[in-house]
Amino acid sequence: MNLAHFSLALVVLVLALGVEGRGDSTPSTRPSPGTLGDVRIQTLRPYSYAFVSTQTNFNKLRDTIDAQMPKLDAAIDAGKLRPMGPVVFTYHGATVDPNKEFTLDIGVIVEDGRPKPDGFQMITVGSSSCATVIYAGDISQLGQAWGKLYGEIGRRGLQPTNVCREVYLYWEGRESANNLIQLQAELSPSN
Repeated sequence: MNLAHFSLALVVLVLALGVEGRGDSTPSTRPSPGTLGDVRIQTLRPYSYAFVSTQTNFNKLRDTIDAQMPKLDAAIDAGKLRPMGPVVFTYHGATVDPNKEFTLDIGVIVEDGRPKPDGFQMITVGSSSCATVIYAGDISQLGQAWGKLYGEIGRRGLQPTNVCREVYLYWEGRESANNLIQLQAELSPSN
């Protein structure tokens, strides 16, 4: 397994604890650990994806998301995007270096053939083999799910690509224990 991909899970964990852990948290107000499902290997179906794309790094990730999400929300609210599925964050080329730039796509699954709004890109994400895990809980604890996912990829001797995703199946807010997120790590066709 490529160490850089495995290290992504560690970076996400550190950032989740550092970024989300700011402020005065007493033991009684700390979020409870999230709930993790089992890691599965799945062949995922293709889908149409409308998204905004930007360069960022892990040190700027929260600011980047805060700047990009209103674009997606505005397009949906104005009826320019009609979601047919959940919001998806796609990470391209993220590595262990928190200062290294990578591409982040933030978008939504849409109906095939719909026109794309200005400022958005539209692609068909092809069928792919992915290692996946479902996480339920506070976003600050998401790093544990990434750690489990990439740990299992390494244990099974699988080779991930440089693409991974967070699929937001249900969202109440950053601190909600009810958030439901599927993490996907694309696997190399040679697996």
